[in-house]
Amino acid sequence: MIWLEWRHVRPPLALLAGLALLLGLGYASRALPGLPPFAAVHELGPWATGAACTLYAGLLADQESTCTVTLLFAGRWFDWWAPLLATLVGALFGSRLNSGLGFLRLQPLSTARVLGVRLLAGVAAVTVTVLIGALLTSTRGALDFSWWPGSAVMRSEFWGGTGLVWGRGLSVFVLAGVLTQLVPPAVAALSAIAASLAVLGTPVDPFVRTLTLVYTPEQFGELAGRESIPLHVVQAFIAAHSPSRTETAHLPLGWTVAVLIMLAALLAVLFARPRQE
Repeated sequence: MIWLEWRHVRPPLALLAGLALLLGLGYASRALPGLPPFAAVHELGPWATGAACTLYAGLLADQESTCTVTLLFAGRWFDWWAPLLATLVGALFGSRLNSGLGFLRLQPLSTARVLGVRLLAGVAAVTVTVLIGALLTSTRGALDFSWWPGSAVMRSEFWGGTGLVWGRGLSVFVLAGVLTQLVPPAVAALSAIAASLAVLGTPVDPFVRTLTLVYTPEQFGELAGRESIPLHVVQAFIAAHSPSRTETAHLPLGWTVAVLIMLAALLAVLFARPRQE
C-alpha cells in the first residue's frame, strides 16, 4: 500500500517541491523584491502596515501619549508566497484523502490503513515544501537591529511565522479531506483554497502573526508630525530605536489551536464514517 501510494504521490510532490525551491531561491536571490515604491526595504525585516501617534494634552495630559508601528515580519513572504504554497499543497493532498476508498475496501486493505498512509503523505508533503522554501528564504538574513539580535529575530519571528504557515497548510489539508465527503475532490480543493485565501491577512486569520511596537512621541521625534512615512524610513527607525514595549496584535494562540482541534475532530469523523458504511 505504501509503495502504491508513493507512486501516486511522487509526481505532485516533486512538482510542489520544485515550486517551493523556485520560490525560496527567488526570494533568497532577490528576484522577488518588494513592490514599488518599497524596493529599498528589507523584506525579511519588519514590513510596517501602519504608523500612528496619539498625543494627549490639556485635561487629558495624564493619559499616555504613544506612537505605534504595526508590522508583519517578512512581508511578501508570510503574507503571500508562503501561505499560498502551503494552501496549494494542503488542498491537493487533502482532496485525494478520501478518493478511491470504495474500490480499495474491496481489496485486503483496511480503510484505516489507507487513510493513515494518505494522512502521513499529506503531512509530509506540507512539511517538506514549507521547509524547503523557508530554509532557502532564511539565508536572506534579517534586518539588523541595534537592540534585537538577528539570531533572536529569526528564531522568534521567522521560524515562528513558518510554524503558522505549516499550520495553515495542515488545516487546508484536513478541510479539503473533510469536504470530499460532501462534494467532488476538485470542488473540495478549490473550496479549501478559497477559504484559506479569503481570511489571509484579515483580523480573523489565526495563522498570521503581527506585532505592534509602542514608542514615546519623544522617540519618534519629527516623524510624529508626518502623516505618511515611507516604509524604508520606518524600517530604519525601528532598527535603531528600542520600543518601550511590544504587543502581539493577532488572535490568541488558543484560537489557532482551536481551529486545528476542530479540523482534527472532523478528520476523525472522516476516518470513522467509511467503517460504519
